[in-house]
Amino acid sequence: MIKTVNVTGRISEQSRPDIVRSSVLGLATYSCRFREIGRFKGVPAIFEIVHTVTEYYDGPRRGIAELHGGPHLFESEWRDNEDMDADTFLLMPIDAEVFSLALEDLAIWRRWETAFRQGNATQDTHPALPQDRQRHEELKPLLEGHLVVDPARSIRMKAEFRIRSDPEWSGYGLRPLEVRWEQAP
Repeated sequence: MIKTVNVTGRISEQSRPDIVRSSVLGLATYSCRFREIGRFKGVPAIFEIVHTVTEYYDGPRRGIAELHGGPHLFESEWRDNEDMDADTFLLMPIDAEVFSLALEDLAIWRRWETAFRQGNATQDTHPALPQDRQRHEELKPLLEGHLVVDPARSIRMKAEFRIRSDPEWSGYGLRPLEVRWEQAP
């Protein structure tokens, strides 16, 4: 019997000779998770968590996502008026402290976005609620310069993004995503 994971994250068992194995794995590193969806004819199909999307244009363009279980900045190589693949990205690892600060700032923004969508905040308070404004302003200089991809320290990957199930999602804003990275040619 082979365990597989469907889109909702539920595990089911089935007998498929072309799938080697599938399971949901929990990683202690940064309290993050990634899903091994399966192996079809020896090709890994791993989808990892996208933690933040700070730039979006016809798809995620910049943010923080897992690569092999560790947080990485990602930045799209796509540019207007250039003949480049829209699904190639530069990825650069970030340390645990920067990752933690980025997630704290994301939580502040998500609280604002939820309140705004519910009609409890105005656009002029963007990107933080009044009670979060001071901490947001403290985080800005701490993150400044740390959330920039350095091409010299990066690797080039192709990406496939898809929506993932997340019970903590408020239902407002960008849906939670996961990504499968593959080595770019």
